[in-house]
Amino acid sequence: MLIKTFVTLFIFSFLLLSCNPEKNNKLVLGHMFDDYRSISVEYLGETTLLADGSKNTTVRITIRDKWGKSSPNETVQLLIPVNGGITNLSTKQTNQSGQVEYTIYSSTTAGTYTYELSVLNAKKTFNLTFLAGALSSVNFTLTGSNTITANGSATTSFKAITLDQYGNPVKNITVTLVIPDNGGSVAGSNPAITNDMGEFDFILISSNQAGTYTYSVIASDVAASTEIQVNFVPGLVSNINFFFDTPATLLADGASTKLITATIQDQFSNPISGGIITLNIPAGGGSVPGPSTSDITGTATFLLTSSTVAGIYNYSVSSEGLTSAIQSIAFLALDPSSIILTITGSSNILANGITTTTFSAYAQDGNGNPSDGRNINLNIPLGGGSASTPAITDSSGYAYFTLTSGTNIGVYPYTASFGGTNSNVENITFYANVPHSITLSITGATSITANGFSTSELVANVTDIGGNPVANSTINLNIPLNGGSVPGAEFTDATGTATFTLTSSLTAGTYVYSATAGTASSNTQSLTFTPSLPNMITLVNMGASAIASDGMSTTRLQAIVQDANFNVVPNVTVTLNIPIDGGTVPDINVDTDEGGAATFVLTSSVVVGSYPYSATIAGPITSNTVNVDFALGILSTLSLAITGNSTIIADGIDTTTIEVTALDAIAAPVAGEVVTLNIPVNGGSVPGSITTDALGVATFTLSSSVIWGVYNYTGSVGTVSSNSGSVNFVTSPSPAIWSIHSTSVSGSTEIQFYNEYAFVADSENGLVIMDITNALIPILATFDPGADLVTDIILDSSNNYAYLANNANGVVVIDISNPAVPALETTLNTTGSATALSISGNYLYVADGNAGLQIYDLTLPSLPIEIGSIDIPDDAIDIEISGDYAYVTATNSLSVINISDKFNPSLISTYTSNIDELSDMKLSGNYAYLSNNSNLLIVNVANPNSLNFTSTAAATSNCTGIEVFENYAYLSVGASGLEVFDISNPANPISNNIYGPLDLTTNASGIGMNGSYIYLLEDEGGVQIIDISDSTSPDQSL
Repeated sequence: MLIKTFVTLFIFSFLLLSCNPEKNNKLVLGHMFDDYRSISVEYLGETTLLADGSKNTTVRITIRDKWGKSSPNETVQLLIPVNGGITNLSTKQTNQSGQVEYTIYSSTTAGTYTYELSVLNAKKTFNLTFLAGALSSVNFTLTGSNTITANGSATTSFKAITLDQYGNPVKNITVTLVIPDNGGSVAGSNPAITNDMGEFDFILISSNQAGTYTYSVIASDVAASTEIQVNFVPGLVSNINFFFDTPATLLADGASTKLITATIQDQFSNPISGGIITLNIPAGGGSVPGPSTSDITGTATFLLTSSTVAGIYNYSVSSEGLTSAIQSIAFLALDPSSIILTITGSSNILANGITTTTFSAYAQDGNGNPSDGRNINLNIPLGGGSASTPAITDSSGYAYFTLTSGTNIGVYPYTASFGGTNSNVENITFYANVPHSITLSITGATSITANGFSTSELVANVTDIGGNPVANSTINLNIPLNGGSVPGAEFTDATGTATFTLTSSLTAGTYVYSATAGTASSNTQSLTFTPSLPNMITLVNMGASAIASDGMSTTRLQAIVQDANFNVVPNVTVTLNIPIDGGTVPDINVDTDEGGAATFVLTSSVVVGSYPYSATIAGPITSNTVNVDFALGILSTLSLAITGNSTIIADGIDTTTIEVTALDAIAAPVAGEVVTLNIPVNGGSVPGSITTDALGVATFTLSSSVIWGVYNYTGSVGTVSSNSGSVNFVTSPSPAIWSIHSTSVSGSTEIQFYNEYAFVADSENGLVIMDITNALIPILATFDPGADLVTDIILDSSNNYAYLANNANGVVVIDISNPAVPALETTLNTTGSATALSISGNYLYVADGNAGLQIYDLTLPSLPIEIGSIDIPDDAIDIEISGDYAYVTATNSLSVINISDKFNPSLISTYTSNIDELSDMKLSGNYAYLSNNSNLLIVNVANPNSLNFTSTAAATSNCTGIEVFENYAYLSVGASGLEVFDISNPANPISNNIYGPLDLTTNASGIGMNGSYIYLLEDEGGVQIIDISDSTSPDQSL
C-alpha cells in the first residue's frame, strides 16, 4: 500500500513539473520532500529606538532550506507584540535570494519587545528595545497610612515615579521628598535615585509634634503635581491634669456649681482630641452630667453641682486608665437653721458669783451639716450670771461657753441664737449651800448583840444640790422602836460628815435607820441585833395531844430557845427526849430556825399509853415536860367513794352523792369527825361540812356547776386527807342558750380575747374585762376612762397592754398584766376622734375621724409615739391592715393607703361605688367584706390600686358588725341576732339562715370571734356565745 502511494505521488509531481517547464530547472527534488527551513535575522538599523512612535529600524530576514540553499517564494509571517510598534506589512514572500525586509516603527511605550518570525514550521525571534524619552513628569502617591502616631518612630511610605511625556518610567532620576517643618524625616537617602522602573519608595518617620503635614516630591527640576497630607496624631494619654478657679469652695446647698477644666496630652505634650475624660467624684461630693470628651486642644470641662452634705471632697480625673493627682473642694455649710443647746457642766451651781458651769451649742444648717465658723450668742437672762459671748463654732459646728454664776438663787433659762435662729431652753439653778442629799452608811458592825450595851457606828454625809459638802448642819438619826439609842443629834464637820454611836436595845431583830436634816432625807440602812447565849428552852405541843396508836399517826412538838432577855435564839441544836414506846421522829437532834424554834414530827407507836417528852440544849438546859397519848378510836384514815352517778349534767341543778368514811388505826369507824369536801374551781357545791355518823360515814350531796368538765374531789379532817374521786359534768342533752348577762355590759361594739378573758369595748362603761369560763360571775373588772364613748379595743397581748379608741379623748393605753386590776398607763391625744384601731408588727394604726389615719410606734408599748399620718376624703371610722396597706373606711368610701414607709404613708386609691352608711369591715383573702345598714357588701381588693365591686346581699335587719371565718360571713343584725352568709363564691353570697330569737334584751350591737365561737354583743347587758365549728348549723346549746 505504501509503495502504491509513493508511486502515485511521484507521478503527480512529474506531471506538475511537465506542465511548468520554465521552472523545471530551478526545482530540486529535495524541496519536494522536506519542509525544514532556517531563519536568520540581520539588523539593518538600530536595535534600540526612542519610544516616540516615529523612530524606526529595518531587519532583513533570510530563509534557507536544510541544505543551506536560499529559499525563494517562502511566505514569512512577522508577529509584533503588544506595544511593539508597527510595520507596513507583516506577511511577505521571500525574493529569489530567499530574503524579506521589515521596517518597524517604535511605539510610545518603552520596553524590550520580542518579535516572532514564522515560515512553514520554522520560527525565529528577535528583540528591539524602545527607550523612554526625557523626564516629563513625576507621579507621587501615598503607599502607607495617612495617619501615624507623633512619637518619632511611627512610619508611613510614599512612592515617586519619574515619567516621560508618554508615561514611561524614566530611571536614574534624582528625586527629593520635600518635608515641611516638624514633618518628620526619611529613613535613608533624600534625595534618591529612581530604579529601572523609574520608582523610588520613601519611608517617612514621624516627628514628636502632632499635626497635619503636606508633602511633595521633585525629580530634577520637575515637581509632582500632587501634594499629600499625613496626620501625626498624639499617642496614648501620658499627662492628665485638671484645674478650677479659686476659692476651692462651694455652698453645700445642692445647687451651687463650679467649672472644672481637664486636659490630656501624650508623652510629647501633644493635646489629645476626642478622649473620654471622667471626673472621679467621692461619695457626697456632688454630681456632674457624666464623662466629657476632649476638644482639639485636649480640653474637657465639667460643671460640678454641690451636694447638701458639707465637707472636704477629693477629686481626680481619669482617661485611658490614667488618673490625675487629687485636688480638693470644700462644700461649706449654710447658716444655722437649728441650734441645740446642751449643759455640759453641772445644772446646779452655787450662787456665789464664782462657780462656773459649761454649755455647748451645736449649730447645723437645714441639710443637717454642722455650721462652722459662725458667731453663736448665749442669751443670758437678768441675774443669770455672765459668759464670754458670742463664741465661734468649730469645724464640728460646736460653740462652747463657760457661765459664771450670779449671786441670786433661782432657776435661770438660757438659749443660744444666730440671727433669727434660736435654740431650745436649758435651765441652770443657782442655789444656796443647804442640805439637799444625805448618804447614810454603817461604818461599824452590821450585827451587834441585843444586850443594851453593844455598839455600832453610822455616818451621815450631807451635800448640797451641787454635790458640795454642807458643814455645821444638824443631823438627826431616825431610830425605830426597839432599835437602840444614840446620845442625840449631831453636827456635820467641814467635810459634811456626822457620826452616830448606836447602842443596842434588849430586843433582837433587824432595824432600819435613816437620817434627816431639814427637808433632806437619806437612804436607809439595816442593822441586826442578835440574841445573847441560849438561857432557856420551852417545849410546846403544836398538834393533837392524843393520836391513834397505829404507828403512823403524827403530831408536832416544838421547842423554843431564848436568851436571858427572852429573844429567840436561832441555830441551836435541840435534842428531843423520847421515852420507851413513845414513838419516833425523823431526827432527835434539830437546829432552831430564825424564830428560835426546833420542830419535831412525832409518829405514834402501836403501844397504847401516855408518854412524857422534854427537850435539852447544851448547858445542859432542859425544857418542861409535855405528854402525848397514843389511843384507839382516834381518826387515822379517810376513804372517799362516789356513791351516786359519776356523770351529771352541768346545769347547776343536777346532783350526785359522795361518801367519806373515817377509820381509826385498826380500820374501825370513827364517829363524830367533821369532814370537809374539797371542791375544785367550777366543781359544783355542797351544803357544807358533814359530821360522820355511827358508821363513820359523812354523806355529801353535790350539785353541778354550769361549767362542763371532769372534777376531782377529796375529803379532809384536819391534816388527814382521803383518796380522790372524779365526777364528770356534761352538757345538757336539751338546747339551752349560753348567755352572760351583766349590767356592767351595755352598748358594746367590739370584743377582743386573750387567754380565758374577753375584753369588751363598751360605749357606756368603757373597758369591761370578763372571765369567759364563768357564766355565773363573769365580770372580772371594768375600767371607765370617763371622757367619751369607747368605740373600739385592740390588744398587744405579748406586752400586756390594751388600747381603747375613746373618740375625742384619743387613745387610752391600759396595763392589763393583771386583768383583775386594769391600770391606766397614758392617753394619746390624737388630732381627730379615735374611732377604730389596728395593730400590725410594732405599730398602732388609728382611724382618727376627720384626721384620717394616724400611725404610732409601739417600741415602748406603754408610751406610743406618733410617727406618721395622712388624711382621707371623709371621716375615718374603721381600719384593717394587710401587708403594706391600710384599708380605711369612711361612711361612704373605702380608701387604700400604702404604709410601707410608716413616716410618709400615701393614699393610692379610694373606692366609693355602691357604698354607703358603712358600719364594719373585715379583710379575707382578696376581698373586703363590709356591712352597712341593711347589706353585706363585697369588694375585690386584689389590686390595691384599683378596687372593684364584687357583689352585695341584703341582710334581714340593721347590720352592726361582721366577722369572716372560712367560707362564711357572720353578721350581727340587730333584733334578728346572727345571720350567716355562704361566701364560698364571693360573687354570689347566699344567706344560709338567721339564728334567733337569741336571748337578747334588745339588739345585737356587735360581734366577735374566738376560735370556733361567735360572741354576739347585746346593747343592753350581755354576751351570746355560739359554737360555729359546724358553720352550716351553729350550736346555741352550749
